[in-house]
Amino acid sequence: MAELGMRTADDLYRVSKEDFAAHHGSGILGSFNNDRLKLLQYTHPECDWQPWRFAAVPKGTWQELTNIRGFLDDFAAAKKITTAAGWQRITPMDLKAAGGGGLIYNKEWNGSVRDLVCAAYP
Repeated sequence: MAELGMRTADDLYRVSKEDFAAHHGSGILGSFNNDRLKLLQYTHPECDWQPWRFAAVPKGTWQELTNIRGFLDDFAAAKKITTAAGWQRITPMDLKAAGGGGLIYNKEWNGSVRDLVCAAYP
């Protein structure tokens, strides 16, 4: 971890597949189907890994309501959104900038923050 400037478990979100390859870790990553999240969940089960925090969000992340809500909860906390009205000032670009581009721009929400929030919090 030190070679990559990693000091905490949170720093592991920044480790790319290329970093694994450069440090002879492709084999172990391959054992987890090149899925960094699965590898980290296995090696650090004590951590509550949040897939939306990876630079490249793992496939399937946005198909689980718990991940959608987790992302929106984190986003709301960061933006100090405490009411439904607080979401009205949020744009799709805001969500994209926070790592939710694959979520807000999928065919189900098609860029509608309102539809996404209403579906996540019925």
